[in-house]
Amino acid sequence: PGGFYVAVIDRRDVVNRDHAYNMYLDIFVAAIFIFGTLLMNCSMQSFAYKLSSPLKRLAVEMQKVSNLDFSSRSKRRQTGMVPSKFYEIFDIQLQFLRMQAALKSFAKFMPESVVQLHFQTLKAPEARLTQPHLSLSSTSAQVELKVVTLLFSDIKSFTTLCESIPAEKMCLLLNEYFEAMCAIVEHHGGTVIEFIGDAMLVVWNIPFPVHNHAEHCARFAIEAQHELSELRTIWIERGLPSVEVRMGIHTGLVYAGILGSSARFKYGLLGESLNVASYLEEANKRYHTDVIVSAGTVAHIKMFQ
Repeated sequence: PGGFYVAVIDRRDVVNRDHAYNMYLDIFVAAIFIFGTLLMNCSMQSFAYKLSSPLKRLAVEMQKVSNLDFSSRSKRRQTGMVPSKFYEIFDIQLQFLRMQAALKSFAKFMPESVVQLHFQTLKAPEARLTQPHLSLSSTSAQVELKVVTLLFSDIKSFTTLCESIPAEKMCLLLNEYFEAMCAIVEHHGGTVIEFIGDAMLVVWNIPFPVHNHAEHCARFAIEAQHELSELRTIWIERGLPSVEVRMGIHTGLVYAGILGSSARFKYGLLGESLNVASYLEEANKRYHTDVIVSAGTVAHIKMFQ
């Protein structure tokens, strides 16, 4: 009694439990932070992909349009683009598709090879100093002189045919005729310069070079006449008149380039060779033939045999 008592309490278990709790809490918070960071990173990557992927595909399509390549990746899709979920990007895609459709339609009003050459010239201004190009200045139109093979075609008795059937049927017949001929021209590397009523002016070796262009033109004439014989059978079965076509072929020098005014111009040809091809086409009437080839074309074909 009257003495001191010393009590020793062992709190190591409590301290250890508190330390373990704090350690687990730190680990849990760190895990939540890491998981949140990873989740945010994945979300940012997904967001970046959704944002950049349509823009990358749009850039690819723009590059194709700059090269006048309007081909689609599949028959179901007219473009390789996927609609964006972002309104602003989707609006850009929509406006681009409208522009693409307008350019695609406009490109059909001129030979595609001519438009491609013009685009290439615009892309390479330095080339203007070293080679002829498609441009129209206020003083003169730049042209090039080149040996080409020309084909001038005309439907026999076209005026009489127009009077025998309604205008709607004649337009349909002409479109089918031109569609078949243009496909064969493209297959043989030619360029349709223009349609003159029922007539066609086709050229080889301009605006891009064509090896042995005279032979390609001759082969076109042969294949075209065979195709016409098949079309005549179809047209007659549909109650349409029989169509026969005269062709004149000549190889010679022409001047080729942009002709017109600063407000409106076209790609055209100038030279006596054009008249020769036209005369040969007319000469078919006298000799009752379908195709007449000039000596210049025959000589050019023999050069490559």
